[in-house]
Amino acid sequence: MMGLPFLFRHAGIIPVVCSVAITCICASLCGTLLADTIAHIPGNSKFTKHIMFSNAFHKIIGGNWYYVAETLFLSSYE
Repeated sequence: MMGLPFLFRHAGIIPVVCSVAITCICASLCGTLLADTIAHIPGNSKFTKHIMFSNAFHKIIGGNWYYVAETLFLSSYE
């Protein structure tokens, strides 16, 4: 957020506004798809269970891919 004035000054209004809008749309779609995926887990259509991202991935994909995804997710932090 602190870099936005610098970007507006050097890149212009249209590219920065378009980039922010595309980022907003992508983030909204990711959240919506994650909520839809968690709702489709058997027995959780009304969100009565406490299911996190990694739990949903393990229940849907299962097996070794869960460990690969969890390792990549945890290694993405600095």
